[in-house]
Amino acid sequence: LRYQRPIYNAKAIVLIKDEKKGAGVSELSAFQDIGLMKGGSSLDNEIEIYKSRSLMMRVVHDLGLQTTYFTKGKIMSQELYKKSPVNAVLLSHDTLLNKLNGSVEITIQSPEMYSVSEGGKNTSYKFGQTINSSLGQVKIDRTGIEINQWKNKSIKIGVTPLMAKVDNYLARLQVKPINKTSNVIELSIQDQSKEKAEDIVNNLIQQHYQDAIDD
Repeated sequence: LRYQRPIYNAKAIVLIKDEKKGAGVSELSAFQDIGLMKGGSSLDNEIEIYKSRSLMMRVVHDLGLQTTYFTKGKIMSQELYKKSPVNAVLLSHDTLLNKLNGSVEITIQSPEMYSVSEGGKNTSYKFGQTINSSLGQVKIDRTGIEINQWKNKSIKIGVTPLMAKVDNYLARLQVKPINKTSNVIELSIQDQSKEKAEDIVNNLIQQHYQDAIDD
């Protein structure tokens, strides 16, 4: 018997203002100047911006999507998006962090301690302590989620290279006009976490809106 995680689809509708009225002109010009798009309708240009690597990169940074947390279930592992009792603070330089690819598994021992099993050794550490691991220097902190229920349970912390994560989400992102004559576009993305899919779509809109304000 095979089990498959459900896939959720988050959608949002965005009204595009006429470029001539000044919405996003500076950003659109910047994209054109570096050859990322040709002069065209505001609708086409806005679609290209929403599908750009630079915008998705900021979403990944803002939501902390480069790092994932999984727990083993009876049948399959489950992602703990916004539900993890721990948070990994990666202390590598950004240049190294952006290329980091690996994972480490920890076991919660108590509200104060956890253990890491690497290289045949099982070592205990205090939460908040800086340690050396396969992810480089890292500090494992507790979040605000109740941790007593996690005693003797394991959590796998994984890190994916930044651009690989960005490209993965862009491949799943759909940006299209709702019809041929409308100035409204629909953004949608699929993910195994409903909340994460919603957060990505909302953050994309928020990041682009902030660009318009900054311009």
